[in-house]
Amino acid sequence: MGESSTNPTALLGRRLGAAHGWIVRARGADEVVDALGLRDCRVAVLGGTPIGVAPIRAMARSAHARDELLACDNSLSTSALCAPCQQGADVTVESLDLVLGEGCGLVGIFVAEGVDVDLAGLELADDLAQAELGDALAGLDERMRSASDAAQELASYLACHPRVHALAYPGLKSDASFATAATTLHHGFGAFVDYRLRGELSWRRISCLGTTARAAISSLEREM
Repeated sequence: MGESSTNPTALLGRRLGAAHGWIVRARGADEVVDALGLRDCRVAVLGGTPIGVAPIRAMARSAHARDELLACDNSLSTSALCAPCQQGADVTVESLDLVLGEGCGLVGIFVAEGVDVDLAGLELADDLAQAELGDALAGLDERMRSASDAAQELASYLACHPRVHALAYPGLKSDASFATAATTLHHGFGAFVDYRLRGELSWRRISCLGTTARAAISSLEREM
């Protein structure tokens, strides 16, 4: 993974529990998953609509029993909240938008020991991108923890709101993903809360990245 203890790719790989890793230029994790031929074995750690958490350990055991790989998209959880390769995933793909900023155009590819991937057709990131990644990783844990705390508070508020018909946030004990999230995620349950208003069929999503729960609630009340 770069082989130097201060190499940002190596640092990110260790955070994810991986043996080897690369940072490539791509529009998103899906593009990389397709390029690696992993679409059929891909699962989002934190994702879906409404949002939920994948049971990585159980899915890895099932995939390995069939002699198949498990590839995890860690884009919404990031290495601050989950280390998929530590939990049995063979490949972790992570868009770095939540690390470096939306539209950064960089995606990390990380593999467990003994797993090979074909990077043909993918462009490796340059030294400047590596340096930016190193700077961003230094503050990632604090940013994601703050966002998770704000999302937890916001979800608790929405759980009691008279206009909210359905709510999804893995940090709520009443959520279908709570038990899985408690053993899959660490240091928080994510920055995203999904809810559905009474009389509506579609879900809405709120991101608590870069904001406080009070600010998110104030914005939400204006929209309602």
